[in-house]
Amino acid sequence: MTMREPPPHVGLRSRLAGNWTILKGAARQRWGRLTRDEIEEIAGRHEKLAGKLQKVYGLDRAQAEAEVDAFVKANLETLERGRDSGGSH
Repeated sequence: MTMREPPPHVGLRSRLAGNWTILKGAARQRWGRLTRDEIEEIAGRHEKLAGKLQKVYGLDRAQAEAEVDAFVKANLETLERGRDSGGSH
């Protein structure tokens, strides 16, 4: 039996959850219609964020998931560049 790599979105989902404390401010900026309570409720769960985007922004499931994936990719690349260059904290 051969081992298959998980689909790319699986890694994004775990990275969203693992970095939610850092990313939730960016999420609030990106999706300003989400309340602070909704952002806290999402707690880094990809499915929960996609569901909120569907409800609040009227997106279909595929659009909402694509939005979340694009958000995670863009923000994690920024975080990683900051770490690589010795980011200022």
